[in-house]
Amino acid sequence: MAKADVLALVNLLSTGLRDSTAADDYYDRIVFEHGLQRESLTGAAYVLGVADQLTYSLPTSAIRVLGIFYDSIWLYREDKRGVERFDPYWRQLPGEPRVFLKDNTDQRQFDVVPRPTRGGTTIGADTPLTADLADNLAVVYTANTADVQPWEELAVAAEILAREFGRDSDHQDLTSAKTWRSLADLLLGLVDNAQNANQPT
Repeated sequence: MAKADVLALVNLLSTGLRDSTAADDYYDRIVFEHGLQRESLTGAAYVLGVADQLTYSLPTSAIRVLGIFYDSIWLYREDKRGVERFDPYWRQLPGEPRVFLKDNTDQRQFDVVPRPTRGGTTIGADTPLTADLADNLAVVYTANTADVQPWEELAVAAEILAREFGRDSDHQDLTSAKTWRSLADLLLGLVDNAQNANQPT
């Protein structure tokens, strides 16, 4: 469901009392928070591999990195201290990347270790599916998107209403806010239980 449809549902459920600007902001914040905590809104993107390049930028819609591939190899996530224990000169190591680091000082970038020795082929809209995409990176991430999954729509609407009725305004109603928050938590809990039940053991 599109963002506009969720906001229309919020308007219907709140009997028209909601502040449309605040509800729009709440929606954006909730989607971002879900991207930090949940894995239902995901995306993937190719990042061009460049020979001898250490640092790469995340796709603009990425919130949290779930994993990175180099060719068909899953890169292990490591912290800087762990890589330095392995080799204090890790920034100069050439080879096929096996590890990625995400520095907390710049959330929009990541490093690969070792540095790629070869550059990948540029990928575009006209790239055929049979093209050789070797020496490129693929980033899997939670996405900041305008559309939530259909099974999360009512929970997002309930969370918006909880925030709307809980804020200081002429229609503040803390009992309604608590009720909407409980409903949002219940719905997200049901979604989580259903998704966990479908996971292989």
